[in-house]
Amino acid sequence: MSLWWRRNGIAIAAIAVLLPSTIFITFSNEIGDYRKNFATEAVVVETGDTADYGGAEWSIINTERILAGSAKAIESELPAGADLIVVTTLVTPGEPDEDGESPLCTVYLDELDGNAVLRTFSDATYDAIEHDRNPTAVSSCDQENLDPYRLESIFVVPSGATDALALKLEVFDELPRFLQLTL
Repeated sequence: MSLWWRRNGIAIAAIAVLLPSTIFITFSNEIGDYRKNFATEAVVVETGDTADYGGAEWSIINTERILAGSAKAIESELPAGADLIVVTTLVTPGEPDEDGESPLCTVYLDELDGNAVLRTFSDATYDAIEHDRNPTAVSSCDQENLDPYRLESIFVVPSGATDALALKLEVFDELPRFLQLTL
């Protein structure tokens, strides 16, 4: 058996080095491409500031928190122990893309602890919430509209959620960068 190891030692050593190296290189490239599709690089925008991102200008113009148990919460048919956060964003589209459209976005609400995200909440626009919307606002990014418009996003959060909140705005063509608009 030791004769066989001596004859094939160099080949076995090469396989022992090259096989893990090949696997590492292959998967590191794939993981890099995979991660480009996820929001991992925050562009932090402080309260009251405006940001250029994804072919539009974005700024928070109003935030309202409707507390659990309040008359508005009962009227909105909020679940027990839940608050409603209403965020109105002014969107000023820049130059349209090659299809003549403004950016399509996805909106989330992050609860923060310093720079760390504790929880993320999805937009509750299509949930069974009876919140009276602003009639001049839209509930999702309007790709057809090239004029400035108001985007009203609603989020159902636990009553215990802190006030350290930020609107997380993603435009697919800009990923992995995303806007984090502090409320």
